[in-house]
Amino acid sequence: AVRAQPEAASVRSLLFQAPTAFDARKHVARPELEAQLSSLLSCDTSARVVVAASGLGGVGKTQLAMQYFCQSPRPYTLRAWFDAEDASLLRKQFCLMDATDADVAAVRNWLLNNDGWLIVLDNADHPAEIASAVPAGRGHVIVTSRCGYASDAFAAADEVQVDVMTMDEAVKLLLTSAGLKEDEAASELCEELGCLPLAVAQAGSYMKQQSRSRAFGCKQYLDLFRRQASVLLTPKDSNRLRFSSRQIIASTWRISLEHLQRRTGGSMAVELLNLCAYLHPDHISVMLLERYLQAKLRPSTSDLRQHIVDQVEASCDLLEEYSLVRRVQSDITIAA
Repeated sequence: AVRAQPEAASVRSLLFQAPTAFDARKHVARPELEAQLSSLLSCDTSARVVVAASGLGGVGKTQLAMQYFCQSPRPYTLRAWFDAEDASLLRKQFCLMDATDADVAAVRNWLLNNDGWLIVLDNADHPAEIASAVPAGRGHVIVTSRCGYASDAFAAADEVQVDVMTMDEAVKLLLTSAGLKEDEAASELCEELGCLPLAVAQAGSYMKQQSRSRAFGCKQYLDLFRRQASVLLTPKDSNRLRFSSRQIIASTWRISLEHLQRRTGGSMAVELLNLCAYLHPDHISVMLLERYLQAKLRPSTSDLRQHIVDQVEASCDLLEEYSLVRRVQSDITIAA
């Protein structure tokens, strides 16, 4: 979020970071989509350019935007990332939570009167509600949305349709996440998972955890997935040849959660994840989770309080290992 000061000069000097960690070593390139986005943003910033990246949940819209945000060589004067689920949330991120209207105006005026900036509006699933909040200055705006007509909400917006991965991309992501060089059943598993990046990453992370104690590869996960997914089928789904994207994501989540529950420290991780279900999925403070446990357990000594801090840290690490959350510094974001 933007931490703004009334002076425009101080706004310009801010450094913005993406809300979740981008690890270039683990990133699986999607050349066509990345080239399309870069091409649409290749023009100068003499006018505002808006590009909407739209698609189903779990297909990699945020990751596409984050790759450009973090790796574009373009010398943007300022890079800012906002959660844009609704207009009120978006406004709060322009400044400190206790910012005045003057502070908000200072940020907007700076964006209006300076060019060369980049703004990402992530998870804008109700684009018409936040379209008026997009700065009208001279810069680039990337909007990610599950809404198929997101570009219509913004004047003269271009669109990148983000679909599932190609088979080669999905297999590479699966093997990278699993820590494997090859697996003859990788393509079959990716096809069953619909080449959905989120499902593929969670499957790979699960396989990596399992393979530490026994031989566990794509064939074993495929059998497990089919059993789990069939539980979610309703009578009207029984004649379908493929699972829906919702069933696929729900199945990979359930597989990971059931295994995590059996891990040492896993019950605590699942409890904290259940708590997060009541919160906004992005930027969940690890300190908030610590305070929850302290209120619940009421530690009486400094050693016990430190033990709670250690428990929360270990739980967040476990959740990240299973690709259920993404973590950066003192925040976590639920994978979606």
